[in-house]
Order: sequence, then structure tokens, then C-alpha cells
Amino acid sequence: SEGAFHESLNFASLKKLPILFVCENNDYAIHARLSDRAAQMDLYKLAESHHIPAQIVKESDIFTLRNVANSMVTEVRSGSGPQFLEAHAYRWLEHVGPEDDWNLGYRSEQEIIKWEKDDQVEVLGSLLSKKLRLQIEKEINNEVKKSMIFAHQSPFPSKEELSKHVYK
Repeated sequence: SEGAFHESLNFASLKKLPILFVCENNDYAIHARLSDRAAQMDLYKLAESHHIPAQIVKESDIFTLRNVANSMVTEVRSGSGPQFLEAHAYRWLEHVGPEDDWNLGYRSEQEIIKWEKDDQVEVLGSLLSKKLRLQIEKEINNEVKKSMIFAHQSPFPSKEELSKHVYK
């Protein structure tokens, strides 16, 4: 429902830019169901209205999503212009922040049960041995900790540094 969304699609289509737009549709728009905020529930159709080839992946199967995305990336790289991928997902936490938001009343805690049973991180994780998965998780956690320490110890950038590498 944002103007910048349509402006981006229009410009990319007009100039045949090599962009894969990916829309993670979690069925919510801030603190309201998408059905309460949008006349068009299939968001990929909005891209099609800008003459951008679009696809939708409604199932949560990560392998299906990967295959569709790879195919679309190939098209984009071939010079055919932009593509749009709408992928259905679930918003695990609140709109902004690290907490749940069941207390706000716009969604129930019950609806997450379906998604927890089909958690694709767990599906992928189950393909690994327990030992390998724990090793990978440990490496990731260490990398995150090192990054946090680096960020906290780093000085704030100068005014000149802030505008470096910014499109003008």
C-alpha cells in the first residue's frame, strides 16, 4: 500500500532493470490483517499490473521456494528485466521488535501452531546430524557475539564517512 512500492515497480519495469523483487507476505500490514488493508490479496498481481513477470509460492517448502527463486534469478540475469516473487511466510514476532504481540489482540497465539509444525529451519535442520547442526549453531552464535562486540567497541562514524558510497 506504499507509494514507493509502486514507484519502484514502475521504474524497474520501464527501465527493464535487473531486479528480483521478493515480497514476504506474512498476511499482516503492521497491526492489521492484510484483508483489512488491501483490496488485492495476491500481491504478485500488483507487480503484473506494472508488466513485471511474477510468481507466488504459497507453500512453505523451502526447496520449492529455492527452485522458483533460482529460476527467476536466471531470468533477471539474462537481461529480461525485473521479476517479482511473492512468498507466503509467517511473522513469528511483533511488527517491530523482538517480542511476541499476542496481547495486542489483532492475532491469536493459536495461529502460530500450524506454522511451528512446518518450521522450515527445523525441516532443514533435521537433514543434518545432531552433531553437525550443533556445530553450525555454535559457529553462528560465536560470529554474532564477535560482531556485537565489534559494533559496541567501534567508534561512531564521522559526518564524512556517513555519506561515503551513497548514491548521489
